[in-house]
This record gives sequence, C-alpha cells and structure tokens, in this order.
Amino acid sequence: SKVALGAQARYAFSADSMKSAYIWDLKTGKRISTLQGTKRHEVFSTVRFSPDGKTMITGAASRKVSVWDIATGKRLAYWFVTPKEAKRPTGAVVYSVAFGDNNNLLTISTSGYVESWPMPK
Repeated sequence: SKVALGAQARYAFSADSMKSAYIWDLKTGKRISTLQGTKRHEVFSTVRFSPDGKTMITGAASRKVSVWDIATGKRLAYWFVTPKEAKRPTGAVVYSVAFGDNNNLLTISTSGYVESWPMPK
C-alpha cells in the first residue's frame, strides 16, 4: 500500500494492506526491521527518513503521525493531527511530514493545518 525511498538512497520502506511494514537496506537488499505495533487500519500516507539515518516518520490516513526507530522497528512516539473544525469529515489524512529546525517535526494534513511536534529524545 506504500513504498518510499530515503533521500540518500540508503533506506526503503514498504507496507502492505495486511498490517506488515518493513524498512530495507538498499545497499544490501536486506530487511533491517519490521515496524512493531502496526494495525491493519493503519494506512500510511507519507514517509520520511531522518537525515541522521536513525529514525523515520510516518503519517497515516487516521490522523496519526509516528516516529520509528529504524534499527528496531519500534514506535518511539506518536501524535494525532488536528481535524477540521467542521463536523464532517471528522478525520484528517496526513499529507506530508518533514524534519524541521530546532529538533521538531512538521506535518500538513487535509484539515489545512501545518503543525509542529517535538522530536522524541
């Protein structure tokens, strides 16, 4: 359901519709880790690898933004983007995620909001 490549051509991400999601080493072709704790309804809408190669951010159709440890596949933190103020639709799809200055993450979603989140330590 989602494939993404890291900017430095170091990593790749792949996810299927049955809740499996993987991080791959593009130099060796081997799987580095399997994301832990994903659910079938967690459809990834965007993926971004950190410049230092240690973490990855995902956005989902369920408003969820997650930070993952690349080496272990563990979710380090997660948040939910703000939904639209109108009553319908009640959710928001995370369109894009980025690493900002000052150790923070940025998101933009279908709600029309750009939001900033603290990067976990």
